[in-house]
Amino acid sequence: YGDRLDVTFPRALALAREVEAGVGADDFATGSARFDGEWALVTHQMTILALAQVILTHAHRSDVADALMPAIRRSTAVLLAAETRAFATEAWGSDAFEALDDRARGDAWLGYVALALGMSRAVDPEFEHAALHDALVRALLARLDADPEGLPESYPGETFPPDVSACVGAIGLRARLVGEDESVLLSRWAGRARAYAVDPASGWLRQSEDGPGRG
Repeated sequence: YGDRLDVTFPRALALAREVEAGVGADDFATGSARFDGEWALVTHQMTILALAQVILTHAHRSDVADALMPAIRRSTAVLLAAETRAFATEAWGSDAFEALDDRARGDAWLGYVALALGMSRAVDPEFEHAALHDALVRALLARLDADPEGLPESYPGETFPPDVSACVGAIGLRARLVGEDESVLLSRWAGRARAYAVDPASGWLRQSEDGPGRG
């Protein structure tokens, strides 16, 4: 939509109001409590990405930021609530936020959280979660670099390249925001991803990965 504020803003405002009314795991019925929880989490993550993008596109309009920022802050708070990540806590047996130094874990789903925090940080002058954002990205960096295939697990025994791609996006976004250079690691990851996560016949990223050593 580019600069067509007359198109983007009403839709963004409607999304903001819907999300502010509350979205949680109970709003989904995938048949899996884990994926109900994951879908709720990524609903708030994608809301933050969408609304922040509208703000950035129309940075010259303070009224746009004023209208959409409450929903961004609301979704950020929900995203960081312990109950929102309960699906992953159950899968791993402990809270990911309390295990960031545990290199035996993957928790690649955290890429969605870190990516959303980066977008919140990019647009919110009152962003209060910089220390947590930094810690999440540092953990993802270490896990990404430590995995021989560059594909840390999302859950025990389950690897999803799209989740890992969110980790990579989160790392790159934070690097841009704080002026750091992660190009060497990200280039190394890209080479691994082409080898292990891309279907050679189609060139598409695999949804799930059972590559060498993954059973």
